[in-house]
Amino acid sequence: MQTEPRCRPGRPGGRHAGPPGDGPGGFGSLPAPPRPVLLGSAGVRVGLGLLWLAAGLLELQPADFGAGFARLDLAQAVMGEPAVVARSILLALRPFEAAWPVWNGVVAAVELGFGAVLVAGGLVALRGGGTGRAARAARWLAGFERPILVASALAALVFWWVGEGFGGLPTGFAVPLGGAPGPALLYAFLAVLAWPGPAGGETVEAWRRTTWRLSWLVVWWGSALAMVSWTLPAAVVLRANLVENAIGQPALLRGWGDALASAITRVGANQVALAVGLVAVAIGLAAVLPLGSTASCLLLGSGVLLGVLAWVFAQDLGGLASPGGTDVGLGPPLVLLALAGWPRSASARPRAAAPEPEAQPAGPAVRDRRGQPDPRAQPAPPAQPAPGLSQPAGVR
Repeated sequence: MQTEPRCRPGRPGGRHAGPPGDGPGGFGSLPAPPRPVLLGSAGVRVGLGLLWLAAGLLELQPADFGAGFARLDLAQAVMGEPAVVARSILLALRPFEAAWPVWNGVVAAVELGFGAVLVAGGLVALRGGGTGRAARAARWLAGFERPILVASALAALVFWWVGEGFGGLPTGFAVPLGGAPGPALLYAFLAVLAWPGPAGGETVEAWRRTTWRLSWLVVWWGSALAMVSWTLPAAVVLRANLVENAIGQPALLRGWGDALASAITRVGANQVALAVGLVAVAIGLAAVLPLGSTASCLLLGSGVLLGVLAWVFAQDLGGLASPGGTDVGLGPPLVLLALAGWPRSASARPRAAAPEPEAQPAGPAVRDRRGQPDPRAQPAPPAQPAPGLSQPAGVR
């Protein structure tokens, strides 16, 4: 007996839909709407808000307030960049170097504000209103979520440029195992997916699905292209990423990075680069296949697994354990992006409404001997109340 995959949504041609125009599930039925994703726009707002809150808290570390942080740490993004990119980053940082502790506090406050508004807006949309003081404060914050989403997307792109050097992609040294294309770019994608809109609208849902498909393709197929080493041999590039991510990390994380580098050397850096590139291409196909199909779900799960493993063993938790970190790294936003395209269980599909009973045709009229309708065989008209009486008048 053929069974339906758990992840497959109802769609035209399947068991739950048919051609337009007939009853539900049968011939001529309307196509079943696409199954909603696991995280709607409200859930993405909560997740993105938590990421911004974590980034703001990391900015409050004493190491980030050092006078030379902008010149020594942030300016590392220019290493290996083309001259135009490097010059633009240094020019953007120069006005803030003299009073960097003050500006770092401003950045932390802005990021915490982003997080508070987005978390409040998402929770209000998920749980509804309330009567307490906290509920009123959340509703007040939720009123700013649309401009905050726009501001957060623009800020993420600025951080991707100034703080990450476009994820290191122009250098030729950036690889997905090392953190390319950069978490800030994913923050901008998630801000688009978190845009609030009317739930269940076909246009809004189609727009969100298209945005998610493009985001997933850019991340994974871009990562596959990044594995093509066009500057130095693949062994040097992979080793340089692992060594740089291990700087300032605890001994345990450094040991994981050293073990991974040794394994890559034994297997062969070129083979590892080719394998990672092919896997990234395959995972990107999850956005091309029908959302909710078994193959799409398997590829989404593989993307989550690979992203988490790379975040832990190759990226050293995005630098969370070392002083001077500014974000949580690539792993958490990548998982959030995957959940934004993961379909809900098929059991959440709404039930079809019961069809209304059809009207029965009236029987033939009874006629008298002259061929005229017999008034005694016709149904009596509804009684009308007589003027001035509360009860209907009787039949004479």
